[in-house]
Amino acid sequence: VIDAPPHLLYIARAQEKQGHLVQAMEAYIKVTRTQLDDDAPEAFVRAKQSAEQELAALTPRLPQVTVTVSGEHTEDIVVKVDGEALPSAFVGVKRPANPGKHTYSAEGDAMEAPEVTIAVNEGGEAVVELVLKEKSVAAAAPAPEPAPTPEVAADSEPVAPAEPARGSSLNIPAYAALGVGAIGVGVGTVFLIKRRGTKSDADDLDKECRTTRVCDDAERSDLSALEEDAASAGTFSAISYGVGAVGVGVGLYLLLTGSDETAMDSRDTIGVWASNNQVGIAGRF
Repeated sequence: VIDAPPHLLYIARAQEKQGHLVQAMEAYIKVTRTQLDDDAPEAFVRAKQSAEQELAALTPRLPQVTVTVSGEHTEDIVVKVDGEALPSAFVGVKRPANPGKHTYSAEGDAMEAPEVTIAVNEGGEAVVELVLKEKSVAAAAPAPEPAPTPEVAADSEPVAPAEPARGSSLNIPAYAALGVGAIGVGVGTVFLIKRRGTKSDADDLDKECRTTRVCDDAERSDLSALEEDAASAGTFSAISYGVGAVGVGVGLYLLLTGSDETAMDSRDTIGVWASNNQVGIAGRF
């Protein structure tokens, strides 16, 4: 049972060692006031005897503090010690306190007293006087004046929003050049495949004419046409690859520089052209 005299005695001793002399005194008093039966355990009897002796030794060590309040309108005043309310019955009465620093204050509806901090030692005595004063009302801060509204002249024209700069975010020539480059590479690949197929057909026909039989005029004419087509396809393939390389190079240059002077309007054009033996890139900016 927690209220057994031995347990309360241990609690009182622990509080005393921690410097909580008031709490230790209360625990000692509780032990001394315990009513024991005639058949109470011997440990209970010894605990009560020890508590009486130790309480007698502790009492002279307790600091004593008296708190007084002076001023008008003291009827609604609340006194606080270390932030906790002090019962009004203890105001003006000597009261034990723990050794160390303590802060006292008082406050009511219209009156208040500044905080007072004191330090008391074991066995010492102190008087704390709290002087009430009217509460100070902070002056209301003036409302800030509204910012003046800028005046607009009656004959002034509204300013049109500036057009966004045409720059790298709308670099049409760069993307157009890259597109032409991709087309050039694609066309060159088509002609390269065509050249290889035509050259293979010409080689097969030439081999047949030279190894198996003598070709007639029509077959020789076909062979000549195949060789010309293969040569033309090779030329177109090389030119197309060149155009593709130029297009890719120009597009990358325009993207990297991002110059506003390269922006195009709706009339600007760029494209790739081809004739019988020529392929190229052309545009209007």
